[in-house]
Amino acid sequence: MTTKKVICTPFARGPVNNAPYSQAILIDSKTLYVSGTLGLSVKTGKLVDGGFDNEMQQAMKNLEAILRAGNSSFDKLIKVNIFLEDMNNFFQMNEIYRTCK
Repeated sequence: MTTKKVICTPFARGPVNNAPYSQAILIDSKTLYVSGTLGLSVKTGKLVDGGFDNEMQQAMKNLEAILRAGNSSFDKLIKVNIFLEDMNNFFQMNEIYRTCK
């Protein structure tokens, strides 16, 4: 029988309070599926100030908090989709992502 555990941490902020989806779902204590994560401040729930770099760094902090809550980490990721509004931020995104460990 498959077990499903909802992962929710106060150390990351979702885009909408009481959203009909979880930050992550852990299946059989083996596979963690993480929902979309934004560069939202944990305190305010709004995008952090300072532009793309700060938003991307915050999104990665939020992702790390969710991964930890699911007993996982960046080095265990198999697939990551990152959606950019402006492809001119592609290089910056990769530079920030490389720092995640």
